Amino acid sequence: MRFGEIDIETIPTGMSVAWSMDNFIERPAIAHWMTELNRTGDVPETEVTADNIVGETVAELGAELPENCYLALISWNEENRLAHADDALERGDHITFIGRREAVREAIKHCHPE
Repeated sequence: MRFGEIDIETIPTGMSVAWSMDNFIERPAIAHWMTELNRTGDVPETEVTADNIVGETVAELGAELPENCYLALISWNEENRLAHADDALERGDHITFIGRREAVREAIKHCHPE
């Protein structure tokens, strides 16, 4: 089975190394932070499927998230943007959390229990 057949985008090794080098040169603080976060945290994306959060704003969802977990990004129809407090969540939105690993896993279950 090929990755494309199961909707997984592959990244050429050379491009991966180039992106990593670019991050350490152009954004050293973020690159170091992401390296540290990889040890204790996570930055996953999940789909909004929970009926109880559909229609909630980012601010309302934020009040329900565990400590050390934040909603960072919302993706609608291939458009990505930073989450704003008054953005309303819709079924099928893709949201990206950032935070400590266990807190992020709990947040994902809250938003995508299926």
